[in-house]
Amino acid sequence: MIPSIAPRIALVVLMLAACSIAHVGQPTPSPATAPSPSTEPPPQPTPTEDVAVGTEPPDGTLRADGAAVAGQHGSYCFADTCADIGGWPNKPDLPLVEVSAADQQLEFALPDSVQFVEWHASYSASSNGEANDLAEGGNGYDPDKSYASPWPATSSVTFDSPPAGDWVVYVSVYFDGGDLSYAWHVIVG
Repeated sequence: MIPSIAPRIALVVLMLAACSIAHVGQPTPSPATAPSPSTEPPPQPTPTEDVAVGTEPPDGTLRADGAAVAGQHGSYCFADTCADIGGWPNKPDLPLVEVSAADQQLEFALPDSVQFVEWHASYSASSNGEANDLAEGGNGYDPDKSYASPWPATSSVTFDSPPAGDWVVYVSVYFDGGDLSYAWHVIVG
């Protein structure tokens, strides 16, 4: 009896895997981004007018003490392609950023052609540990609120570094139709 159950279980597992793969690359629209019937929302910033479908996401850099370091790509939706990494690499395997003092400002930047309207920075003691907020800014456009307007788009932001210690710093950015996330191993002196 057990040998006949094994093929059925394998078939169910394969069907579930196929269903989850079918949704990769298909971002789900949120109600907040759908225009209301009576008003047209103002145009939102897009990653870039010249980005081709399937294009890899751009490198995001974290600058400290004059050095800019490209971050580890995380989950993203960019140029009609989505990817979910499932977990970050261990802290020593992330790109290293050294910060001389805890009162330093960090600068996160994308290429000028990729602008975002919201962002969030956080830090954690380990790669997949509980994160502490560092800073955030911007807001998206909600057409259901008459007073709402989008935050001016930008390709870079600055924020305070985490306290002295050995950390993982995460930055996530959001734009119309997508998001990007990055991580670094950051040692603050």
